[in-house]
Amino acid sequence: MKPQHNNIISDDLAMDEILRRWEYSPETGDFTRISKNCSRCPVGTVSKDKDTGGYRILSVFLDGHRYRYRAHRVVYYLMTGHHPEFYVDHINRVRHDNRWSNLRDATPSQNSMNSRKPHNKLGHTGIRVKDDGRRFIARIKVDNKEVHLGSFYTIDDAILARKSGEIKYFGDYA
Repeated sequence: MKPQHNNIISDDLAMDEILRRWEYSPETGDFTRISKNCSRCPVGTVSKDKDTGGYRILSVFLDGHRYRYRAHRVVYYLMTGHHPEFYVDHINRVRHDNRWSNLRDATPSQNSMNSRKPHNKLGHTGIRVKDDGRRFIARIKVDNKEVHLGSFYTIDDAILARKSGEIKYFGDYA
C-alpha cells in the first residue's frame, strides 16, 4: 500500500516511517531526527522546514519518493492515537508552534474563528455598512449559516455585538 500524496496521514506505512525517523517533544513542539534519512539529514537535527503557509513540515522517503506532512497533524496523531476529524488548530495562532498544549481539534468554523483576519474594508470581520449608509450590520457564520446579530447606528455597537456572538457561538475558539 502506497502513502497518499496529501497532508493528511492516513497510511500506516507513512506513519511508521515518521515515527522511526523523528522524536517529538510535547514541551517544545520540536521534532528531532533520530535516524538518518539522507546524506544531508544528520541525526540530532531539529526540523525547521516550513511549507509556504508557515506550517512546520516533516519529510520522509518511501519507495524512492519524498512525502511531506504537516507536523501539527503528526503531533495530534501521536498524542491521541487517531486522526483529527477536521483540523488541528494552533491556539496562539503561531503556525509553527507545535507544543501539545498549543494544539486542539477544531471544526472548520472553529478553525476559521481563530484566524482573526478581517475580510472587509472596515477592518472588522462580520461587520458591514447597510445599503442606506447609516447603519452597521453585525453577522457571524455558524456551521455555514449566516446568523444576523443586529443593525446598529455606531460601529462600536456592531463590534460589541459581533464579539458577543463569537463568545456565544465559539467559546474558547473566539
